[in-house]
Amino acid sequence: MSTKTTSILALALIAIAIIAGLLLWNQLPEQMASHWNANDEVDGYMSKFWGVFLMPLTALFLFGLFMVIPNIDPHKVNIESFRGTFNLFIVFIVAFLLYIHGLTLAWSLGYQNFKISSAMLPFLGVLFIFIGAMMKKPSGIFHRHSDAVDAFK
Repeated sequence: MSTKTTSILALALIAIAIIAGLLLWNQLPEQMASHWNANDEVDGYMSKFWGVFLMPLTALFLFGLFMVIPNIDPHKVNIESFRGTFNLFIVFIVAFLLYIHGLTLAWSLGYQNFKISSAMLPFLGVLFIFIGAMMKKPSGIFHRHSDAVDAFK
């Protein structure tokens, strides 16, 4: 996947999440669920503003960070060697955060006939499988400098 396609997809997903939050603003409660315990019971709340904007802003921040990282890497060749996979990873992370955002909006609108953990785990599992597969591909990304290796001898 090209960096341009990644940028378009990620920013489109973030824009959709923000627009959805704004369209639903008047229907959402002043306090929105923000955390569920192991028994799928809500045990944390946040204001409507942060409930609507926290995940899209976090996704936007991470997207920006992932776009900058290759430019500050002294060995740019490392990330460029698996850039397509890295770009797909960026889209997966943004999509996962916004999926959680969608679940939170749905829950706050009163659609509470689902277990939040059951709704999150399949996507989280796919994300971890993808990260595991991605970690096998980049060769040279974990480059060891001889000085660092010598320090542990």
